[in-house]
Amino acid sequence: MNHTILSDHSKMTYQDIMVFLRVCSTYDTDEMLSTPSRWESFWTALTMRTLYKRPNLIDDTVRMMAEYMHENLSYPKIITGEKKGADSGVPWVMSVILGLIKTGFTEEEAWTMSEARAIWYASCIAIGKGAKMEVLSTDMEKMLDNLAKA
Repeated sequence: MNHTILSDHSKMTYQDIMVFLRVCSTYDTDEMLSTPSRWESFWTALTMRTLYKRPNLIDDTVRMMAEYMHENLSYPKIITGEKKGADSGVPWVMSVILGLIKTGFTEEEAWTMSEARAIWYASCIAIGKGAKMEVLSTDMEKMLDNLAKA
């Protein structure tokens, strides 16, 4: 997560921020690449004008973007035991959502939390129920990376 765009705000433009917001607002590639509606163009122009008039907002916006990306890309690294049995065929997203709902999260909470957070919760719940898996510590992850490079 040490990309230049997140660490060197001087290279961030207003247009970069608007592209980031557009991409993060949908999973639909066609929607990301489509011509903005008049309403969206109006809000984009208004936002860009605000950012232009208040340059300190760029730093705040970039910080919020970095936090958003960090939260949504911070998956646990897991070591699992030997897999037993056949694959159930259930998509992993549904397995995570249903597991969260079974343990007390509301359906809305399960569907609207960040993907990384949902996977962290599901992993911890599984470990608590005796699953043969272990979350790698950052120290262990660094050691494995160094071994792979050697």
